[in-house]
Amino acid sequence: MTAPKYQSKHWLGLPTDFFKNNAEFAHKNESVYGNFFWIQLLMRRLYVIAHPTVIRHVLQVNPENYPKSPAYHELKLALGEGLVTSEGALWRHQRKLIQPTFYKKQLKSLYASMGEVVQQYMTKLQHRIKENNT
Repeated sequence: MTAPKYQSKHWLGLPTDFFKNNAEFAHKNESVYGNFFWIQLLMRRLYVIAHPTVIRHVLQVNPENYPKSPAYHELKLALGEGLVTSEGALWRHQRKLIQPTFYKKQLKSLYASMGEVVQQYMTKLQHRIKENNT
């Protein structure tokens, strides 16, 4: 199967919409290119998957058939051998360890905590603004 190439309207051929919101970009272009297409990003091909079932297949069901690009080897120098940069058995082990973090109950708790922190920050910011205006 050959994936179609995204045709950019940008004068350099860059997919500028992709950088603004890549999930929206994928969804918007699915009707034109299907649920699997690629974009040219400088000297690399970047494959875009637009359908949740296909994303699940690549990330959860059969990740062994989708190795990470060579750029991830360079990224390991900065990030180390973590979930983002690892593959194979190490990746599966790390993913299994972090999986409970993404359970709905855990995420609700996290969102509540994030909301509290944002509210505290906004209160401090409002006080600073008032102090600077007086």
